Amino acid sequence: MNFSEAVQRFAIYLRGERNASPSTMRAYRTDLLDFTAFVEKQNPGLSPEKCDRLILRNYFFHLQSQDFERNTLLRKHASLRSFFGFLQREGIISQTPFQFLGSLKKEKHIPHVLSEKEMLELLDAPFISGPGKRKRKNVLRDKAVLEMLYSAGVRVEELS
Repeated sequence: MNFSEAVQRFAIYLRGERNASPSTMRAYRTDLLDFTAFVEKQNPGLSPEKCDRLILRNYFFHLQSQDFERNTLLRKHASLRSFFGFLQREGIISQTPFQFLGSLKKEKHIPHVLSEKEMLELLDAPFISGPGKRKRKNVLRDKAVLEMLYSAGVRVEELS
């Protein structure tokens, strides 16, 4: 079985068994067609059975060299992992090339922290009224909510 036949079978599986949304179908199809084009360029006529982790690593190095966003790389990684998992479950390949390939990690961002001045302005915000701003009925409640979030360090869900 060649890659285009395998991609077609995977699309039928996504639509029929996983009930994937049209946008998911489109994203998976685009990702798989990009991978197939890469494989055809590097190794013409290669079948999914012959695809190994070295080819996948080369593909992800190729993507990283093109400065894709991290989330795009993660989505492409997930698409291919799902595709090869499907091929293994269907008995088309004996083992997935992802078996000994590490997973990509999502970037962790440090949250932005308000300065003391910004925090004081935020705490005073419920009391500010001026032209164009209507009087608010629940000013004390709003002030208490902001003060609780700030001083106790609780999450919004916890406060609710």
